[in-house]
Amino acid sequence: MWSDMARLEWVVVSSVVIGIAFPYHLPSEDAHRTVRMLDDLGARSLWVYENPRDLGAFAIAGACQALTRHVTVSVGTVNWYTRTPETIAMESLAAAHVGSRPVRVGLSAGSQREAADLEVDYRPLAAIAEYIERIRNFELVPSVAYESMQEGPELYIGAIGPKMLSLCARAADGLLISMHAPPGFISEARSQLERDALAVGRRTPRVAAYVHVVTAHDLAAAKSKAKTEVARTLRRVGDSPALRRLFGAVEGDLVEAYVHAVDRLRSSESPTAAVPDDLLDALVVWGDEDEAIRKLDQYSSAGADELILVSPSMTPSEYRGLLSTAL
Repeated sequence: MWSDMARLEWVVVSSVVIGIAFPYHLPSEDAHRTVRMLDDLGARSLWVYENPRDLGAFAIAGACQALTRHVTVSVGTVNWYTRTPETIAMESLAAAHVGSRPVRVGLSAGSQREAADLEVDYRPLAAIAEYIERIRNFELVPSVAYESMQEGPELYIGAIGPKMLSLCARAADGLLISMHAPPGFISEARSQLERDALAVGRRTPRVAAYVHVVTAHDLAAAKSKAKTEVARTLRRVGDSPALRRLFGAVEGDLVEAYVHAVDRLRSSESPTAAVPDDLLDALVVWGDEDEAIRKLDQYSSAGADELILVSPSMTPSEYRGLLSTAL
């Protein structure tokens, strides 16, 4: 039976762990090269996220375990209703077995619409609480070969609302914050985690945050590139209530700018005109490498223990340059 608390102890020089999201945008060979370089650079974190009806994250995580030696590979978030708790336990243990070290798993509420399409009773709060219990209580069939893999994954929750944050504080090992969350949201979420964890006698769960990063040697080029990438995201998921809640809780003055940007992009305005500078700064870390590192400090100062850098267009050499500077 697995214990309730986290087993993995972090040994880092700085106060914040810096890693990357799996570079789905790269061709396979370049993605493999980027993952391999993490060990050389001293990076300690790689998260493999999963989008609905896209590539399965656990298989990729297992491959990344085989490509690295000292990096903590994690899966998250995954929508709870795409797998049973026992399947998540089995797949995480399989990935752990490949690399002879545990993986972490982040669970998310997912989409009510998608759950309805799958004919799933959408009760995310109760479901994730049950998943955490069942994953931790999962027992692998006895085997000498698997003795080192009897301990299961640290469990993170992708949370935005106060009820899910409270569940995270009471039951999870960590909070996983989605990309485009402003530092103000991270600060508020961290404060609630500390209060609610203290109330039940637990240590505060770790806070990991995905951060969209765009770098270029020329600041004007970085800004233009960042606006293009943000526009692509807002055209795809701009109507998401979850994204709006990220701003509404702590950045009320940006909600109107966000809504207007989505409307203007829907009217086919250019990214430069549609995405105002203050909204861009809240959504993306952009600039040259030194400027990007300076802006990342805002997220760690807000309470993030781990920053997961996401870049939909970064090349392997750009990853190396940014991580070399950051680490």
